[in-house]
Amino acid sequence: MPSVEGVKLRVLLTALQRSLEKHSMPMGVKLRALHALSVLAGYIESDLADEPDAHAQVAMLLELSDDVPSVRVLLAHYPTLR
Repeated sequence: MPSVEGVKLRVLLTALQRSLEKHSMPMGVKLRALHALSVLAGYIESDLADEPDAHAQVAMLLELSDDVPSVRVLLAHYPTLR
């Protein structure tokens, strides 16, 4: 059974995905961001949210936060950024 934290993170990733899908941006950037979310979901599913590559995916998403402010707001809830 998934942990409560894992469930919260999946809800967070779903909100991030919806936010990114609604935002107008170059398709390559959008695909990279959605791929990063997919990778993070895999880490969370395996209870590996603190893996170095998970941190790298979060960092890549933070790069988008200037263009998509909701990304920074949502990522503030990611446990490694607290």
